[in-house]
Amino acid sequence: MNTKKFSIIICAYNVEKYIGNAIESILNQSFRDFELIICNDGSIDNTLEVIQSYKDSRIVIIDNKQNSGPSVARNLAVNKAIGEYILYLDGDDTLYEDETLAKINDVIGEEEIDLIYFGVQYVGGNGKAYIPNEENSTKEARIACDMHFPVASKCFRREFLNNQNIEFINGMYYEDMVYSIKAAIFANKIKYGSFPIYNY
Repeated sequence: MNTKKFSIIICAYNVEKYIGNAIESILNQSFRDFELIICNDGSIDNTLEVIQSYKDSRIVIIDNKQNSGPSVARNLAVNKAIGEYILYLDGDDTLYEDETLAKINDVIGEEEIDLIYFGVQYVGGNGKAYIPNEENSTKEARIACDMHFPVASKCFRREFLNNQNIEFINGMYYEDMVYSIKAAIFANKIKYGSFPIYNY
């Protein structure tokens, strides 16, 4: 099976106004070794049509006929993924800049890192950014209180997720928190990058 460096997973539900921006922020990356897996989770607007309008061989589309929720959709996408590392992005968010994947790849380097923490840029309102640092990105700190628990601010080694059976729990609110804390508990090697990787 051919592998990619990154599998970027988007769960999309009724985001026809925003999904195009999310897709383009990925397709415009300077780092090209990735696949984009989009799970249309039973959208009743034109989300699927917008997704299908992008003719790119790197895009894999999963079309759930009924809405099953982000946990089921993300787990389905991970099972189809061939990338060494998994990134998550919501359908109404975007990668931070065109160099984002290249910068993540530089942090990984030649190592096998189970879990990497990154930052997020908030758009609108006060426009604050959350940036990880050495103090708040240790295993102990993230298990005690993950200051930014959404999975979109993290990068996961796919083999690590599979070996530890780390999956999203269906029907749970704040499913990202359990997923992120479980990953922190089982990760043998953790790193962080002091820069944002997506716009929220």
